[in-house]
Amino acid sequence: MDLKNIEQSIIDKELQKIFKRNDPFILNGHMGAVIYLMMKPDKNSLVRAKAYLNKITKNINNDSRLEIGHGLCGISLGCMFMIKNGFAAKEVSHLPISIESYIYRSVCYKMSMGYDNNVVDTLLDVALYTVYRINKSVMSTYQRGIQIRLLMDMIDYIHLGEGFAHRLEPMPASLNFYLFRLLLVLSGAVSLPECKPRIIHIIQELELPIVSSFPYSEYNRLLLLCGLRQLHKEISLSSRYNEHITLLEQNTSIKRIIQEEFLSNNLSFVNGLVGLYLICSLFNDFTSCDESLFSKKILSSDIYSEQNYSVISTKQFGGLNGILGLDLMISTLIQRNQYA
Repeated sequence: MDLKNIEQSIIDKELQKIFKRNDPFILNGHMGAVIYLMMKPDKNSLVRAKAYLNKITKNINNDSRLEIGHGLCGISLGCMFMIKNGFAAKEVSHLPISIESYIYRSVCYKMSMGYDNNVVDTLLDVALYTVYRINKSVMSTYQRGIQIRLLMDMIDYIHLGEGFAHRLEPMPASLNFYLFRLLLVLSGAVSLPECKPRIIHIIQELELPIVSSFPYSEYNRLLLLCGLRQLHKEISLSSRYNEHITLLEQNTSIKRIIQEEFLSNNLSFVNGLVGLYLICSLFNDFTSCDESLFSKKILSSDIYSEQNYSVISTKQFGGLNGILGLDLMISTLIQRNQYA
């Protein structure tokens, strides 16, 4: 049985629902809808996307959160994605600059108030955003210097609280896994000459806590493995790190994650199949599994098979974290001819 795109009527209902909400962010809101329309264009995509962009500019303010999924970092990343692809570049070119100014002030204020473990998770998202910004954006020497200093201050702040946070894995498994995101930040920062000596020292300090971490969930285990592999691409790791990578490789199976760990309707981006597919795509891990396993999992789901928006709405399967993200994944599988 072949996959087919989600029915257009369902997508239209979801886009209308998103438009009516005051959620400008990327996971469930307007920026997610814009990215979807960019990646699945039709004759009306440009007009519709600009309507969502207008909503974004009206709904972001100085009270907005900073995180990627539900905050300003995600909006700025979305704008950078649009600029890179020449989509509404003029309309959004000013947004990353103004957003970044607010992020900088907000982060400096939070860190000046003394250490707060509740702030760490937010700063980890901002650090991920900052690493990407430094590595992918054109900026002046002065701007780069500010961003480097901010990044290192955030990493030092985060490192203060690493007595226990890295040991906690999310249940259910999630792309928000602290240790996975930390390793991505460190691998991005260690590639910057200005940061490398300090980051190498932190990596050495974290060796024992990291190599003693063996997540119960195989998806979390895969995320830890991908984070360590990414770090290993940038620098030579110790024998203990390499032994732990081997241990994780021997005890992690994408096939088992799909068939046994994920329930049939576990198709979301943050906690489910769509996120796993993206991780496999980014980290070139399809060599270890049959890509058609993803389409078989989709076909076994009533979210997909019923093609009924009332079912989707009841399950709160919305935005890029839901039906829009799933439709983008299905389109990719169809293009790659990797369906059941």
